[in-house]
Amino acid sequence: MNFFSCDVGRFVDVLCKRVIQVPLQAFLDTNRLMPTAQSTYQKYHCHSMETATANVFNNLLLATDRGQVSGLCLLDITAAFNTIDQQLLLQRL
Repeated sequence: MNFFSCDVGRFVDVLCKRVIQVPLQAFLDTNRLMPTAQSTYQKYHCHSMETATANVFNNLLLATDRGQVSGLCLLDITAAFNTIDQQLLLQRL
């Protein structure tokens, strides 16, 4: 299949933010349920990406020192929303 980039991801992003993230964030803030070390979605205490990465790395090292087994899984699924089938697009046009 030939895939063609489009801006569907931006639409999904805005939709999710308005429908899910904004009300959920208000609920979490009102009930003080956000962790203090949260690196995103904080109104006043935002940490940089470097701080968040250093914190994760430090936690992995501490767990290793205690003899614990740790795993880390990082996913980037943004590209999944930015592609469409090029042949299907041409057929529809």
